[in-house]
Amino acid sequence: MANVPEKSSATLASFVIILPTGRSGQLAEGIRTLHAAIHERYTFFEIILVDDSGSHEHGVVIKDLLKQTPFLHYIRLNRPFGQEIASYAGLDQAIGDHVVVAVLGQDPLERLPEIIGICQLQNKVVFGRALNKPHGGWVPRMGERLFRHYLKRILNVTIDPDLTHLVAMPRSVVNQLLKVRDPSGYLSVQSGYVGVERTYVEYALNDPEAFQKDRGLARSVQRGVNIIAQNSVHPLRFLTWIGALGALFNLLYAVFITAIFFFKDDYAPGWVALSGQQAIYFFFTCTFFVVISEYMGQIMITVKDRPLYFVAERAHSNVLEDLTARRNVVDE
Repeated sequence: MANVPEKSSATLASFVIILPTGRSGQLAEGIRTLHAAIHERYTFFEIILVDDSGSHEHGVVIKDLLKQTPFLHYIRLNRPFGQEIASYAGLDQAIGDHVVVAVLGQDPLERLPEIIGICQLQNKVVFGRALNKPHGGWVPRMGERLFRHYLKRILNVTIDPDLTHLVAMPRSVVNQLLKVRDPSGYLSVQSGYVGVERTYVEYALNDPEAFQKDRGLARSVQRGVNIIAQNSVHPLRFLTWIGALGALFNLLYAVFITAIFFFKDDYAPGWVALSGQQAIYFFFTCTFFVVISEYMGQIMITVKDRPLYFVAERAHSNVLEDLTARRNVVDE
């Protein structure tokens, strides 16, 4: 394990914890464990809880935590947007110099201060790599392999097959990612698209089966389509080439019809006029297809102003610690 700095009083660390459905029983113990681990390394910090359950499942536990735990910030989204979008919601609210995002019940919360310390020391994006990540049957594995190859070839982004939702990043990277505002919210793709240095930390998932359930075949296909559609106009460009080839084929077909008319005497009456008419119509159809495809691609690149998520409830901890002896400024 890489060396990490001692307890820091010169930086603010933000810990974003995603609260999925079905984890209410683990919430109180997990946050207390995280809070104790943070105190060993950081003087100034904040814990941001992003509730992506779409219900009041965590309501009672959250009220108790807000009364007992300092530096706690709770955000409940008005419906489940997925862990990727919930991560963006947490990044939006984080004010720390370094930010780590993890999922309750999947990632080891007690190791988050250590991981954010690695991010602080190396000034790189730190991604979690699971030693026990399930990959499903041969069909999902083959589809995942083809998808990674496509991303590497088209978007020039390399994705490790064992990546999880766990990620830690400096403030400069957070600011860059928030400018992208990608509705797919896949941070590993966006960090590669932005072009930042990265490193990895290995760990074991607390609940591999729940992680696999969140990445079912239907969700994986939908996520892949969203990633490609939001980050590349390659599918539209592919249709552009098909339209261009169709237009060229119809031009060649028109030349063939003209040659038949001038050099061949035996042809069906009306065949030349009918075939020429069809060739002209299909030529213009393919041309319109090309133009519309290109303009749609440009619109997709430039028009992305819809909010990624909506907040239904927001609350802050009403417990404050005495920070008078822990200032990171010097009196003259």
